[in-house]
Amino acid sequence: MRRADTGELLRAHTQTWQALREYLHLKYDDAVVDDWFDHFTLVARPYIREKVRLTREFALHLDEGAERFARIYDALLQELLKEALAAPQKKSFVPPDFSHS
Repeated sequence: MRRADTGELLRAHTQTWQALREYLHLKYDDAVVDDWFDHFTLVARPYIREKVRLTREFALHLDEGAERFARIYDALLQELLKEALAAPQKKSFVPPDFSHS
């Protein structure tokens, strides 16, 4: 995958989540600061960053180990999403403490 393709995909995904966020806000008016969506994006960001790095390693060097770990990150992100969607509406979360990483 070329760098330009990756950038286009990232822009497309960003526009998608922004559109969904606005739609949910207009339809349900449940977009509050530090709600499930903010919590999910904050917690998922390090997972996504590592998955992108591993996917790039696999694409550039055909590293089978990187591909396996990228699949593990897919499963972790799905679990995070499931937990986030199960949270009650308009619930605020305490920000996670990543200082020990």
